[in-house]
Amino acid sequence: MKFSNLALPLLASCAVAQNSTNPNSNTTIIVTNDDSWASANIRSLYSELKKEGYNVFMFAPAVQQSGTGGTFNLPRAANLTKGGEFGSIPVGAPNWGQDDNDDHIWYFDGTPAAAMSFGLDYAIPRLFNNATVDLVVSGPNEGWNIGPNIYTMSGTNGAMYMAVLRGIPAIAYSGMNSHQYYANASTSDNAAHNIYAKAATGIVNNLVKNAKDRATLLPYGVGLSVNLPRAGDVDPTGQCKEIKPIFTRQTGPAAIVLKLSYNETTNRFSPGITNSEASKACLNGDCILPDESDVVANWGCYASVSVITTDYDAPRDVAGEVQFLNRGEVKFAPRVYGSFAPVEASPYF
Repeated sequence: MKFSNLALPLLASCAVAQNSTNPNSNTTIIVTNDDSWASANIRSLYSELKKEGYNVFMFAPAVQQSGTGGTFNLPRAANLTKGGEFGSIPVGAPNWGQDDNDDHIWYFDGTPAAAMSFGLDYAIPRLFNNATVDLVVSGPNEGWNIGPNIYTMSGTNGAMYMAVLRGIPAIAYSGMNSHQYYANASTSDNAAHNIYAKAATGIVNNLVKNAKDRATLLPYGVGLSVNLPRAGDVDPTGQCKEIKPIFTRQTGPAAIVLKLSYNETTNRFSPGITNSEASKACLNGDCILPDESDVVANWGCYASVSVITTDYDAPRDVAGEVQFLNRGEVKFAPRVYGSFAPVEASPYF
């Protein structure tokens, strides 16, 4: 039986002490995902980060939440009606709780964004002396999250975006291996989940080292979306063992978006992929960078690292063109916002 809200006083007294001789122990990381707390990928990454000495917490969904995007769904009942993923939690258990063997590993019956927030807003403040969270790491997802539609489609990236919106640096990782229960997963160095964990931790280590004199690991409103190539036991070439990360962009010639496909034989709909001039458009960022869709599909043992922002406002010159196209009907607000002063003269109106 996992601990629940019935055991708050006990849990508050049994936080795991960190190794004060390791400088990484001063960095607190939340790990989450959308494939559940019982997936091999997240458990391997959690373990790898712990080996490096970080103060790591896992707050992840009790069950698979793939495709939930940035939705913020909370538990609908006090107890789990279906149990946890892979039978990791019994039916009827509380809708949130802790691993029997590690008080830094928690499940939550909600979407990834909500599970991350459970840790940030409830568990850490109440049970772990309100520790300051320095980084949120989401994933690695079991399947790539590429292209500009990931926020609405990917629970892994949805949690990353939610953290960034809360002012916490965050990285979303996505790989291309299958859904596996951590208790049955291979311990081989050639297992993709173990290679992914080392590659993801390497990026974290480098960021923490380079940002040691900064107030935050990344600028406010900025996160990273990382897609890891087929590696180890899921690499058909058998050659990808040490992943090489390179900077990319989410849009570009090969960037994909979803479309609907219809099968005349089965009379069923299914998702398909396409691209368009809109998905190729470069409005922000460095237009010279390769797009992540091409990198992960065709470049071999390279990981795509795209810098994203939660400021969805259009660049000023693009916004100006659109404002001009809406001239006459849409006005500019007065310079003193909240006042009822007359709208000032504008070159467009």
